[in-house]
Amino acid sequence: MAATETQIEALRLYRENNENATKVAAILGKGRTTVQELIKRALRWESAEESPGQIDALSVTGLDVGIAKHGWRIVVDPKTGSRDSVFWKATKHEIDPNNLAEILKEALEAVVPLAPMNFPSALERDLCNFIPLADLHIGGQYGDPQYLTEVKEAVEKLVQKLPRARKAVLIDMGDLLDANDHKGLTPASGNECDVIRENHLKNTLDALEIMKLASIRLAETHEEVEVHFLRGNHDETAYIAVMLALDALFQVIDRVKVIVTDSDFRVIPWGLCAVFPHHGDKAKWDDLKNVFSDQFPDAWATAKYWRFVWTAHVHHDRQREMIGAVGEHFRTLSVPNRWAMLKGMFSRGGIQAVTLHKTDGEVSRTKVNLKPLLLQDRK
Repeated sequence: MAATETQIEALRLYRENNENATKVAAILGKGRTTVQELIKRALRWESAEESPGQIDALSVTGLDVGIAKHGWRIVVDPKTGSRDSVFWKATKHEIDPNNLAEILKEALEAVVPLAPMNFPSALERDLCNFIPLADLHIGGQYGDPQYLTEVKEAVEKLVQKLPRARKAVLIDMGDLLDANDHKGLTPASGNECDVIRENHLKNTLDALEIMKLASIRLAETHEEVEVHFLRGNHDETAYIAVMLALDALFQVIDRVKVIVTDSDFRVIPWGLCAVFPHHGDKAKWDDLKNVFSDQFPDAWATAKYWRFVWTAHVHHDRQREMIGAVGEHFRTLSVPNRWAMLKGMFSRGGIQAVTLHKTDGEVSRTKVNLKPLLLQDRK
């Protein structure tokens, strides 16, 4: 067996078009996933041709290179006639993993930006409402539609109760999505997520709808809105699609700024205060305080009155005073998954906003809590 003509043609076009599988799919009139598989198989045959032993093994067994990825082979020494067993493994080829940006760019070109909207007058100039959305895990609980409704209702209630501040900062604190892709596994540890794997696109659209709703409501009640996205341990890269789509939606509304970055560390200043957000899965408060003060010394010094190191990840509220900063976890609206339940990690669902004054620091909090879903009440 050998690479088919179709596989060879797909690989040739792939190389002629700067390794862009999307363009090859358009040329061949095939789906992008189909073209990726054709290219992968062509590359495997190409690698196999450099290894006579692998080619012989494939010929003897009659297996296709896409199936025979590894195995044992008997090797005979031509001089002594001795026999030995060796294990061979085919080279793993990844097809243009960085072209996710290209795919998103093409999809976002069709996005119609939102029209400008009015905002109230007589807003408090020195106040800013910070809204940390922690661990929403959209798509979790196998896409429970009731949960999506509860999140939207909670966002609506929260915005209605906010103080009349000039600015609002919306922060996705990480794990906006329960799964990073259709595999339904956490990227680092490979733990199974409580998602329907085929629903990754729907989950991404649901996450976008929630962030869009929150951003619009804040734009209707504040003069300036800033939106941040942080990576989580569940959605290390999946949040990027939501971030770029939201940015495209608000292109013509200058007073709504989506911060397009994948930086793990950032500073959100407000007068003589500053918020230093991080998902919190890789470092503790004290370590984060050291990192922020060392790597952002100017911002750290400017925020000489109040510094807030904010994290999520643990799904419940906790706060601790440190020297020079306050560390705080924020609870989630999401109910615990099975893994968390088995660990005894139950918490009440809720979201909150922290209102900061430029010099006085925190001046108020606004909270919205969900009705607890107790085990005794579950059907």
